[in-house]
Amino acid sequence: MTRISDLATRLTVQRPVITDDGAGGAVTSFEPAGAIWGAVMVRGMAERFSDERLDGVVTHRIRLRAPSQVAGGWRLIKGARVFRVLAASDPDDRGRWLDLLAEEEGL
Repeated sequence: MTRISDLATRLTVQRPVITDDGAGGAVTSFEPAGAIWGAVMVRGMAERFSDERLDGVVTHRIRLRAPSQVAGGWRLIKGARVFRVLAASDPDDRGRWLDLLAEEEGL
């Protein structure tokens, strides 16, 4: 069971901003969207290739205090570490916590 005191890590939240690149594609950048308290837990350190490219692999589980607008594609920053959110869900549908599956970038 999670207690408020377990969520003692301050994380900076960044939301994706998609901009047309003028050549039929898009460029994704990130803008600050605030900060939130949470807990970062290591889940695994595996990588895998799919169709000759590296796929996103869950390396961490992050639990945030609700309410939070964080969703897949967003990023969380902890010091020099960057976590890309792969999925987000409310584990008990009560709006108390938000559980994220994330991949640490740069591993």
